[in-house]
Parts: sequence; C-alpha cells; structure tokens
Amino acid sequence: MFDNLLKTEKDILLNHINNDTMAHAYLFYGAKEEILDNTILEFLKTLYCKNSRYYCDECNECLKINTNNNIDITHIYKDGASIKIKQIRQMQYKVSLSSSEYKYNIFVVHCADSMTVEAANAFLKTLEEPVKDTIIILSSSKKEMILPTILSRCIEIKVNDSNENATLSDEEKTYLLENLLSIFKGNNLNNVNISKKLVKDRNKVENYVVFIMKFLSDVLIYKESNLDITFNRDKNNYKNYVKEVNKLVTKHKLKKIIDKMLNINLMINYNVNASLAFLSLFMYIEEDI
Repeated sequence: MFDNLLKTEKDILLNHINNDTMAHAYLFYGAKEEILDNTILEFLKTLYCKNSRYYCDECNECLKINTNNNIDITHIYKDGASIKIKQIRQMQYKVSLSSSEYKYNIFVVHCADSMTVEAANAFLKTLEEPVKDTIIILSSSKKEMILPTILSRCIEIKVNDSNENATLSDEEKTYLLENLLSIFKGNNLNNVNISKKLVKDRNKVENYVVFIMKFLSDVLIYKESNLDITFNRDKNNYKNYVKEVNKLVTKHKLKKIIDKMLNINLMINYNVNASLAFLSLFMYIEEDI
C-alpha cells in the first residue's frame, strides 16, 4: 500500500486520517499522472475503508471509489488540453453544497498544472476561503507549472516514479539561466537562436518549460519574502541568478510573465511550434506592461 510514497508522506496521510485532522488541500506530485491517480485512489480508499489500516479493496466503500460511485467525490479532468474556468466555476458551486452521504465533500483536480490562467486565479479564491469539511486534492506531474500562491496553500505529497523523464544537465541549466538573465537585461539578439536550441531535443522541451517556471516562481518567492533563501541548486549559482533577475523585474511584471508561462505550457500541450512559443515568452519579457 502506498508503494510510491516515502515513510514521511505515508505518516502524514495516515495521521491526518486517523486523527480526523484532514487538511483543506493536498497536492500529489512528482510522478506520471497514472501513478498519481492510483496513489490518490489509495488515499481515498484509506480514508473511507473501515476494514483495514489502509484499505481492503473489497468493502462497499472501496468498490464505490474504484468505480467512481461515491457521490461526494467529484473528479475534474482536462477538457481538451486544459482545465477551463467553466469547470472551476462548476466546482465552486458544488463546494458551496454540503456532502450528501458522508462527512467530506471531496474534489480531485487531475493535471492541475493544465489550468488556464483564468481557471487558476478562480481556483485560488476557493483555496483562500476554505469551506468546512471540504477537501481539495490536486495532482500534477509538473508541480512547477502551478501558481506559487496555490502551492503555498496545499500539503505537498511527493509521489515517486522510477521512470522519470530525462533531466537537464547542469550545463543545460546554466545555459538557460545565463540567457534568461541576459533577456531580462534587454539583450534580445540571440532570442531566436536560444528558442531553436531549446527544442533540438524534443524530449527535453517539457523539462525546459518546467525549469523556467520553477525559476520564475523562485524569483517571485524571493521577491515576496525578501529573505536570503538558500536554494538547492547552488552548484550552478542558481541563487545568484534569482537575485539578479529580482533586481530587474517588478512584482507586477513578474506575475504577468508567470501567467504568460502558463499559457506557453498550454500552447506546447496543444503541439504548437515550441520554438515560437519560447520566442514569444522571451519577447514578452522585454515588453513594457
């Protein structure tokens, strides 16, 4: 049970269930969507099953969850390549209703990183105004593509995946950081070449997208906290790049760029020319807002 979780994450979930101290929002992240979905189902069955410390997979409650027949659990999936604001509005209406059969009213937002900017901002309002006995569960294989303000309101549960995507080398990360800093300084001569280089290996495009979003989010966190945060990427002077970009961009502009990055992610999910998507981001960074 919970084979893809470390002991710390298992203990967090079991303690919340056993002590009836469920959090308002959880984020399951780090693995492929199929593994995330299975882990969330295990969590839900453990919450409802009365026959086992984890779950029995045989009782009426477990079977209802396996067949999506628990009337107080609502699953929200992508509509096409994204989760639309209409879906979040529908969720918000259901949040206002009490559960019909059980104590909790539960909403599972699959592929939460695919929310449009409008959907993400509307969803944030739901997290900012928690409703009693409502639990919101997010899943994301690309946590960095979720707004930092949403992440800060969730209990994060890391799910392990033995078949992770190819990661970026230190050299590739440094190349990207150097060029992002240059673009923020207004140097746009190499934008086209940079955009083309980032898509040479199609398997790494998603990694570049996630890395850029994580970097922008870290700059925002640094800007809002005003603390000398020690980041886990210091071997390529990651923190120094965060500090330098922080000096070059306002908080308002940075939030707009992060919104733009969310749209870039959706464009790439729709199989739009990735090189043009990156180029539009770099050009947007240089625009006055």
